[in-house]
Amino acid sequence: NYPSKNFNVVTYTGDGSTSNAISNLGFSPDMVWIGQRSSPTADYSNGIWDTTRGRAKVFYSHRTNAEPSDSSSTQDLVSFDSDGFTVGTNNNASVNASSKEMVGWCWKANGGTTSSDSSGDITVTRQSNTKGGFAILTYSGNGSSDQTIAHGLGKKPDWIMVKCETHAHEWTVYHVGSSDPSDKVLYLNATNAETDWPYFGDTDPTSSVFTVSSDLQTGRVNYDYIAYCWTAIEGFSKFGAYVGNASTNGPFVNLGFRPSWLMVKRLDSTNNWQIFDSNRNKFNPVDLRLYADVTTVEAQGTSSDIFDFTANGFKVREDNAAINASSGRYLYCAFAEFPFVGSG
Repeated sequence: NYPSKNFNVVTYTGDGSTSNAISNLGFSPDMVWIGQRSSPTADYSNGIWDTTRGRAKVFYSHRTNAEPSDSSSTQDLVSFDSDGFTVGTNNNASVNASSKEMVGWCWKANGGTTSSDSSGDITVTRQSNTKGGFAILTYSGNGSSDQTIAHGLGKKPDWIMVKCETHAHEWTVYHVGSSDPSDKVLYLNATNAETDWPYFGDTDPTSSVFTVSSDLQTGRVNYDYIAYCWTAIEGFSKFGAYVGNASTNGPFVNLGFRPSWLMVKRLDSTNNWQIFDSNRNKFNPVDLRLYADVTTVEAQGTSSDIFDFTANGFKVREDNAAINASSGRYLYCAFAEFPFVGSG
């Protein structure tokens, strides 16, 4: 049973070959985010590929580097396939090291078919999936303040990640769960608390556009950027925040579905971006976590219990500051295992 035709999680074991096909995804992915669960390579794990830039270009969620490129057809991500993707050899063993355990988080956009949209202040090249609530956009900054970009989702985005392609800068994150989303930013590659800075023009997104500033993070002149945008789809995805109580009987978050993938980040203090999924944890408690901002071996919760995934949401079962500090505020991004309604 596929969780969705728009998002899925797949685990696999590296074999060190030039062509290791990872299948049974249920669709052809347009964004593949691969994490290494055992003995991760410090500089090259957490790779993100997409069909807009092509298989030869990769970003790393924990690094600020400009976009590197792999010219070899047998390294890193070899291809996006009809039912998954193929990985090959890599000098840094980040995606297919022999006998190493990996996980791939995959989203569908528009099959790599892009179009140009000039309805905003900045022309964007975009592929959008309105049913799955996901879009991939590339654009060039023009150095002017408060510039709009058409995202093509038909609904207000809840989660946006922007990364400069041509220069080394942070992953700049907009999230609806922030205390002031249009004026507060986070960095996917860092542990910082939400910070006042109008990289998104101090303007809330609309159903048609989001706004960027003239700063180097999102809109510097002659800098090229990529943006990944998500909007909540009822029964399939949800984005928000919860407040901790420092108890192993922690808060319950009603999503309207059982989560397949969950990412949590503390907003009001420093802490890691933590990622959980029901593929690595088939049963409760869900206690195997990887990090978007660092490369460390897959870890369990300090008390062995972190979350319970329920039929309609998740329950916090750990009392440490990374997940559940008293009055601590935490954003979450969640995607369904078995969608009840909508696009599944």
